[in-house]
Amino acid sequence: MFRGSAAAAQHQTFSARFHVPDVGRCACYATPRLRQRDTSGLPAFQHHRLQSVLNTAARLIHRSPRYEHITPLVRDLHWLRSLERIDFKLAVLVYRCLHGLAPHYLSDYFQHVAYSNRRRLCSSSSSLLLIRGTRLITVGDRAFPVAGSSLWNSLPHVVTSARTLAVFRKRLKLIFSLVRSHCN
Repeated sequence: MFRGSAAAAQHQTFSARFHVPDVGRCACYATPRLRQRDTSGLPAFQHHRLQSVLNTAARLIHRSPRYEHITPLVRDLHWLRSLERIDFKLAVLVYRCLHGLAPHYLSDYFQHVAYSNRRRLCSSSSSLLLIRGTRLITVGDRAFPVAGSSLWNSLPHVVTSARTLAVFRKRLKLIFSLVRSHCN
């Protein structure tokens, strides 16, 4: 998450917009600072600002006019939208937790549905995760264990059954790009 508050996020987007014309000379420097941030706690209008900066960077890299449609440009760069990027990072972190590639204090948050009951369930062969109950919808549902489990359970089995992290990332990005192409 941005360090501090929404004011820090606003400063980042303003700073990025200010320097975007200078970046046109060096397209490889366009967006790494914005794309490496975890922006999961930001409100929707801040996501729109970040997406606007990423769209501007895509136009600079492709040297396209301002009013040209952005979707083909972003698709050509293999970039995800800001909200898709958050889901991507969250799903990769959950994958690492489930496969022992993350610290134990994070891995302890997730439990398969099959291991939560003493009785054998029909879902015992699936890779579904137990979603913990929360008291507060506004804050509790955004907590890492709840959001991660919900996202993991919403992914197709083809993605969650990947053997390696590289294959998982490739399939996950493919799923996000397919969803985007059907929505547009």
